[in-house]
Amino acid sequence: MAKKNNWDFSEMQATLVKDTEQTISRGYQQLADGDNEQEQRPAAPVQQTEQEPAPQKTVAVQEQTKGVQTYIPMSQYKRMNAQKIERNETLGNLFNEAIALWLDVQEGKKKIM
Repeated sequence: MAKKNNWDFSEMQATLVKDTEQTISRGYQQLADGDNEQEQRPAAPVQQTEQEPAPQKTVAVQEQTKGVQTYIPMSQYKRMNAQKIERNETLGNLFNEAIALWLDVQEGKKKIM
């Protein structure tokens, strides 16, 4: 390939690709090492008062997410919004919790009486 101003584009491109691959590999390794460190650390004790229980939050373990839009009846939205205000949560967290419960019921992991 022709050189312009004493630099070779194909050589630079190959170097950049190699450097990028190494950076990505190091990043994945650091993430994997970080996960192992978190598993080895003992959990800190959590203090709860008797008057006010700690809010439950659904936490996904660094799982890829997908935004989903749906339409629900306004009566259900109002009920969900009331729960959101009462629990000081986001609607997204409440919907995630509701879907997880529905899936557990459908898969026979939980029963609702």
